[in-house]
Amino acid sequence: MSVNDLPTDDKFFDNNMEENQSQESDNFDSDNNSDHSYTTEVQNIGSMDGDQASKGVPMNSNSQPANVDNSNPKMKTTADLLKEAASNGKKYIAAGMINEAIHEFIRAMTLTRVIFGSMHWQLAASYVSLAETYLQGKGFTAQAEYHAERAKSLMLDSNIHIATNNADKLSMYNMLVNLHHILAVTKCSEKKYVESEKNLLKAESFLENLKKLPSSDSKLVQMWAIKLTLDFAQLYSKQKKQTEAEDTYKQVVELIEAAHGEGSPQLIALYLDWGKFVQQGGKRANFHQSIKLFQKAHSIATANRNQNELINTGLMLAQTYMLLAEDDAYVSAETYLRECLTISNAVHGEKHHKTLIVEDELVRVLLKTNRRQEALKILQSGITRKCAVHGYYSEKVSNAHSLIASVHLADGDIVTALKSHQQCFEIQKFVLGPKHKKTINSKSTIDILKTNLSVPPKLFSP
Repeated sequence: MSVNDLPTDDKFFDNNMEENQSQESDNFDSDNNSDHSYTTEVQNIGSMDGDQASKGVPMNSNSQPANVDNSNPKMKTTADLLKEAASNGKKYIAAGMINEAIHEFIRAMTLTRVIFGSMHWQLAASYVSLAETYLQGKGFTAQAEYHAERAKSLMLDSNIHIATNNADKLSMYNMLVNLHHILAVTKCSEKKYVESEKNLLKAESFLENLKKLPSSDSKLVQMWAIKLTLDFAQLYSKQKKQTEAEDTYKQVVELIEAAHGEGSPQLIALYLDWGKFVQQGGKRANFHQSIKLFQKAHSIATANRNQNELINTGLMLAQTYMLLAEDDAYVSAETYLRECLTISNAVHGEKHHKTLIVEDELVRVLLKTNRRQEALKILQSGITRKCAVHGYYSEKVSNAHSLIASVHLADGDIVTALKSHQQCFEIQKFVLGPKHKKTINSKSTIDILKTNLSVPPKLFSP
């Protein structure tokens, strides 16, 4: 009997179950049932993200969300400390402080082992919480897969202690759905599409078991139905299964509208994702179809007055119109980009990566429509701001110098063009290395221009 065939009130992990357990990565500890030490795990977290999304969260004097509990642990039981760690982890995630959240979930994992032992579904749940934070908060698929595999190995052990009451069963089945959702996403990112689909089917099976529980939550079931259907849509899109992906994206739209109503903000990301998939066809018809999808997303963002999404959707529309390479399309692209630039300057300011991205796209439109001087003005004014945001020695700054050189060259100003190419080349040597294709091409361009001009080489020395 398989895991999915067993009723919800029986012990469903049988001694005779045959399933190959994933071999652990060489980068991680080979013992699935042993935890990394608290210190080692924290050291592996990595450096803090520079721009944390915690600006709108009330902070105390220790730069923590004001509602995070850091009272004296000597006055609390181990169970209290576990509850506190799990709660703090969720609060840190809400504040965008992902490294601190990971720290708390590692602490919760250690406390769970102390309280429940090494053969309990709660320990597997703590692994899944950590995996989810790595995946959604940091985008670290390797770490997410590792901890999810640890949870899976533990749940497949014949000695595992599983939930017995309805409340715990609800939590356990929710964890199992999440576990296989995480594995499906990570396998898909590794192009292991067969394994990804198997995990999605397991997640759906556990969701069916969850629905049968007396304590089942309809909103939780709806949430997972949307997530898993979207996982299938993204899997099919990766496999370039046009019909299956299109049909599944439509199902996700129906599920979201049924759960949250028409015009739900959740549809914005879906329409953008769907539109990007449609573009993969590479035909004009595909571009027109993706524009329709992006326009739906843009309309919802406008109705909800979501400024950030207005920038994202407007940018996608502009980039797609440029792919059509038509005069009318360039006009539409410029209209959306100027709208995005106005919003981004108001929301983020001119020294922000999103504003600079919009400016770069506007420069592309201006160059395509032979308005080189207007493009040059934006490029030159943007160099200082790009240095402030990305640093002088960055590919963004070298690309700007390269574009400036191209504009000067098109206008016949060879000397100024060479100076800009030289600046681009020096940055590329530092950032990309002397043997990188871009660096070599820049050096070749400089050599060709110098050879064809009677200009002293020292004029262009750094």
